[in-house]
Amino acid sequence: MDVARGITKIRGGGRVRWRRYWRVLKVFLAATLSAGLEYRLNFVGALLVSLADAAVALLGLALFYSRPEAVSLGGWSYPQALLVVGFFMLTQGFISVVLQPNLNKVAESIRTGTMDFTLLKPIDAQWSVSTRNLNLLRLGDVLIGLGLLGYALAQLEGVTAAGNKW
Repeated sequence: MDVARGITKIRGGGRVRWRRYWRVLKVFLAATLSAGLEYRLNFVGALLVSLADAAVALLGLALFYSRPEAVSLGGWSYPQALLVVGFFMLTQGFISVVLQPNLNKVAESIRTGTMDFTLLKPIDAQWSVSTRNLNLLRLGDVLIGLGLLGYALAQLEGVTAAGNKW
């Protein structure tokens, strides 16, 4: 018997069962959202922190570009600098929402010995530990980053999307 074919048969013909993963992800999201919104003031606080982070970043840009003679700073125009801030906010949001909570939980589960239970579950262990704990309260950072990217791209001259000028 070919070992590779045997493993493929055991795993369901090599096909990933996306519906099952989607259902599990919905359960993870519901549990995370339920725990995150347990105290409604936490949601308001996280939203205020996201807005304050964006305001501080934009205040720094506004200070540099507020002078009429300051057309560029180090060769960067205001929309280009705003694009960098948008990418930063998007990256920071992704780290806050996905990476940070899951990495902390992985380290904790290894330390306490509960990682064995995750490894024995019938779903991919890496996917499970990567999506189990999401900090949805920091989703505002991702949305603000996307908004800044959209606004900055609209302000840039010569940027096209699918052949259409913005």
